[in-house]
Amino acid sequence: MKIGIYTNIQKDKDFTVTQKLAAQMQSAGFEVLHYGDSAAFLGKPDAFSSEEKPEIMLTLGGDGTILRIVAFCAERGIPIMGLNLGTIGFLTCLECTSFCRLPEIIKSRAYKIDPCFLLSVKFGGKEVRALNEAVVARQSGKLMSIKVHVNGEFVDNYYCDGFIVATPTGSTAYSLSAGGPIVSPLSDVILLTPVNPHTLHARPIVVNANDVVSVTPFGDTETCNLLADGNVVGLLGKGESVVIRKSTKPALFIKTDGEKFFSRLLNKLNIWSVTEVGEE
Repeated sequence: MKIGIYTNIQKDKDFTVTQKLAAQMQSAGFEVLHYGDSAAFLGKPDAFSSEEKPEIMLTLGGDGTILRIVAFCAERGIPIMGLNLGTIGFLTCLECTSFCRLPEIIKSRAYKIDPCFLLSVKFGGKEVRALNEAVVARQSGKLMSIKVHVNGEFVDNYYCDGFIVATPTGSTAYSLSAGGPIVSPLSDVILLTPVNPHTLHARPIVVNANDVVSVTPFGDTETCNLLADGNVVGLLGKGESVVIRKSTKPALFIKTDGEKFFSRLLNKLNIWSVTEVGEE
């Protein structure tokens, strides 16, 4: 069985954890394929340039690490098992204290695979995909004016800092910070969340995952940034639209038995921004 390993160099700077993990998996009889920085550091072939396909991709880092490789894995149907070396690790499967259980978990298939859809984000003849969200955001100090349509039907004009189109997976990311709802990750919906709208009536909206959403700057709005999972992927000028819909190929996430969404939600979000008494 082939296992891929993709490491965030910022979380495992000397690849100590990566090397231990690779040795552990090889001792258990797995063939290990290295992707990206760890391949170069360890003097191994970079599997990104190979035709070989692992049955499971192990990511070492946090949520950002998964976001960097999720489109690659979704395109090839490779399930992702996230191993947390970060802080929150909402998308990850195991904490570093449980890595010793990996060979047993994989061999016994003591896990399930959950499909989570990505967003197809089309603009200016280009297409990118996003697991969490696509965001149209102002580039200057001025608020931007945008029009939003769903399936060609006008929804509203927004005078705001930004507009988030999020998946259920992304409901606990930027959309949550902007006041959007938390949605169970297997729900088949898309979230529309305005960021700091200058109005009394704008509220987050939830639409069907098969709906097509378009966002278009208008009026005296200058060029806007278009982001996918936190990365600027393009610019939108006045009158230029981005069209966002459910992607045809889902991301596949490995979850260990007994892992529940709401208990995970409480555990992870209670870590975030909690200051102990006496801290400054």
